Amino acid sequence: MNNLNCDVLIVGAGVAGLCAAIAAARNKLDTILIEKESEIGYKIKGECIEKKSPIFEKIFGKGLPKDVILNELTGRRIYSPSAKKFMEMEHSELMVAIDYRLFMIEIFKELSKTNCRVFLNTKFLNIIEENKKVVGATCIKDNEEFDIKAKFIIAADGNESKIGNELNIIQPEIYYSLKFNYENLTVPNPNNIELHLITDPPGAMWIFPKGPSSGETGITVWTHELPDNFDILELWRKKSMENDRMRGIIKEAKSYYISRDFLNFGGPIKNIFGNGVAFVGDAGGHVGAIGASGIISCMSTGFDVAEFVANALLTEGEITEGMVEEFKRKYKKSQIQKYLKKEQSAGKMLRNVLFKSFKTEEIIDENWEKLETMVVSQSGDF
Repeated sequence: MNNLNCDVLIVGAGVAGLCAAIAAARNKLDTILIEKESEIGYKIKGECIEKKSPIFEKIFGKGLPKDVILNELTGRRIYSPSAKKFMEMEHSELMVAIDYRLFMIEIFKELSKTNCRVFLNTKFLNIIEENKKVVGATCIKDNEEFDIKAKFIIAADGNESKIGNELNIIQPEIYYSLKFNYENLTVPNPNNIELHLITDPPGAMWIFPKGPSSGETGITVWTHELPDNFDILELWRKKSMENDRMRGIIKEAKSYYISRDFLNFGGPIKNIFGNGVAFVGDAGGHVGAIGASGIISCMSTGFDVAEFVANALLTEGEITEGMVEEFKRKYKKSQIQKYLKKEQSAGKMLRNVLFKSFKTEEIIDENWEKLETMVVSQSGDF
């Protein structure tokens, strides 16, 4: 394959990468998007989002496409590890369960209206630097290596970013997770999310209903202190069978998709900009640190960073350190960044209280009312 040149190279075609590509291409930048997988939207994501968001207007020119909405979610119930205590909260904004693959297709339809060049089955290998500035990437497709030279790179390559590793960028804080899509679930309340806290190791199980008998379930752990032979599937089997309510929910269910993954609970990385590169989405830690919900925040950050890059390149022909600092100052005040920083501090505090101060099921139950007050005061969400 021949070497390529472009204004902006975007690595990774998740929600952040797709939205970054849309913003760059709509602003008339010569844009290339590469994705290592053979399809877009193949993973299970946190398929529960707010129904209304400004980013939907930016991407679709209207609200969230109706075809992707499966179910409305009006509240959530959070169970203590013993399952003897629970708290119930209504969502401050209407939330919906979505078909993630259809959602990604709808975003890709918008990208297809631009002149962005898209390469699937194309892996990032290493960065190209000149005078200590990133000016491109070496990639491989169909066993052929080639270079893509770019004026700027947007890294949207996930929470174990290869670009971040190569540039020695401190990575987002991630934890093991396991996700299932199920049919024939016994869903207690199709309009309620359920979270079941666990101990030994600390973490949570969940059910995101997509209808009366379908939904996403899963488990995550909130510690890195795990044995060498740790297997999250075995943990799921053990914890879901020990929990009477979860066992009843999945007893007759059939799983048609399983994904071992990592979830980001640490919040944004310290600096999303390097010399010639920016990190967005999971690669930048743009995920809520309480519930690890990041579709809207990843979309928004990807789009906004790419718009900044486009405006700078089109008006000045380059992106200077002063421009970056000005963007960062303004973006700190944005609704998305305020949400992410609030979640970062609240998530850390809540998990410390739950699993370092209280530790045992009995102590957590004894202090459940205090915890409920804390959860509501910190975020109104979990």
